[in-house]
Amino acid sequence: MNSEQYMDDPVFDVYAPMIRSWDQRTKIKPDVFPGCQLAKELYAETPILAWTALVASVDNLAALLKLYEHESLEFHDTAFFSIARPPLLAASTAYWLLAPRKYQHRIRRGLSLLEENLVNIDGFQRPLVGDQEQSSLSFADEIEKERSRIANVWQSLGVPPKEKPDDTWIVDYTARTLEKQDRCDHTQVLSYWRLCSGHAHAMRWAMKMPQPENPYTSMNNLMGIGVALTYAAFELWDERTLVQH
Repeated sequence: MNSEQYMDDPVFDVYAPMIRSWDQRTKIKPDVFPGCQLAKELYAETPILAWTALVASVDNLAALLKLYEHESLEFHDTAFFSIARPPLLAASTAYWLLAPRKYQHRIRRGLSLLEENLVNIDGFQRPLVGDQEQSSLSFADEIEKERSRIANVWQSLGVPPKEKPDDTWIVDYTARTLEKQDRCDHTQVLSYWRLCSGHAHAMRWAMKMPQPENPYTSMNNLMGIGVALTYAAFELWDERTLVQH
């Protein structure tokens, strides 16, 4: 594979500087100052969840960019689908968390993500703790303490807990919202998201899908989608963290 003809692509010239700029930006933990929209949501961790998602998106975009630039690097033609998938989901998650204008709605979305996180960490950590009684009790106490904290926040909002939508729903929501702003093609985003997910889960249908003669074509498209979603999420972050005077 030869990427030389793509390295001078004017569209690519836009992606690379943006990704490098974000890569530097996400190395520094941001401040959420009093007076901004997200300040009142720190107790519910909405800003932390959104920033974590942005970091995940940028990290994988940076990895995809390096793969794109190193034409001497050998890789299987479809390997980049697994690297391109996280930015689509992570950027969409950040956008979904930050999109509501009412802070109560942002908190609800954050809480649903925290609850899913709690289930996942419980499933990850419990087998590692095993029969170590002291560690097991300490871990169970921490899980229960966090579960109780989340329940109290739900109660303070006066609404029943709500499960987080599945990943495809979140990507679909973000793509539909941005398509209305003429910032992406919803069908293209969902098609690539499903293709990336199919490859990530070793689905036969995805592996048998015909690929462009040069895989840099798909990589360029996927990088463009990832950049568009991440840009939109950063825009919302900057808007929500702007201190109001």
